[in-house]
Amino acid sequence: KVVDSVHIQLMMERVLFVWAIQKSTSAYAQGIDSILLLLLLTHLADKLGCEIADLTPAMLEPLGEQGLSEVEADSYWCMSKILSLMYDHHDETFTGIHRMTKQLMQLVWRIDDKLARHLDCEGVNILAE
Repeated sequence: KVVDSVHIQLMMERVLFVWAIQKSTSAYAQGIDSILLLLLLTHLADKLGCEIADLTPAMLEPLGEQGLSEVEADSYWCMSKILSLMYDHHDETFTGIHRMTKQLMQLVWRIDDKLARHLDCEGVNILAE
């Protein structure tokens, strides 16, 4: 499997290490490796002109160090951009999650006020603080 390839493992190790060093305040959260893997596979498939499901470890060799470095850099940039949009979801007070939960409840009130009233009457707190 391509995900077990030494090339993939080394790219992931380097990207996650650099991420942890550069973003020490938000260092690592569960699932970042999954996001990175999807980005790496997407960039590799694009560079090789194939579908992700068709990737094999042997297909990585012809890319050489330069091609793999480009995939690694593109994946790091995309991961950084995606995670920068969620910067406040993993701070100490989970500010982003609280904001999104409040928006969700406003949406429920707008779409189904009967449900919203029921949740309110039952004391349902989505965050269960």
